[in-house]
Parts: sequence; structure tokens; C-alpha cells
Amino acid sequence: MSSIDPYLDRLEKSFRESPVGSTRQARHRIIDVAEINLSLTQTRRVLKRLEMRYPKSGKVPGKADGGQQLEFLNEELQLHPRPSA
Repeated sequence: MSSIDPYLDRLEKSFRESPVGSTRQARHRIIDVAEINLSLTQTRRVLKRLEMRYPKSGKVPGKADGGQQLEFLNEELQLHPRPSA
């Protein structure tokens, strides 16, 4: 039995009501709710145990041109409009 076990129900409710955006935020929520200080790896294990996915950081293209992307999207939407509901 882990020291976090008695708090799993409260933690799950807290995460379902207000999802976190990162593993660090989850770690701080666990500290607030259970007053137990976990490492980031332990925090990920707790989230997995609660059958929740832990957030991973995404990749941002380094040389993306926002203007070109917007222009492309506008052209695509004109060529292939979405069907109205």
C-alpha cells in the first residue's frame, strides 16, 4: 500500500473537475490535496494509475511562417468549403 492510496479518490475527482496542463501542475495539485511531495516520475505513475494521460509537450516547427499558413488555410477553405449542418 502506497502513502498516496488513501487520497486517490479525492485526486481523481480533482483532476476530473479541473484537468491539469502539465505533469508539474499535477504534482502541485497532489501536494495541495494530499500534502505528499512526489517526483515528476511518481506523479506520472499516479496519473497512469488513475487511468489518466499525463500531458506531453508538443513540438513547434522552428521555421514556420504564420502568414503563409494563414494564406494556405484561406485558400483551402475556399477550394473545399465545409458542408453546412
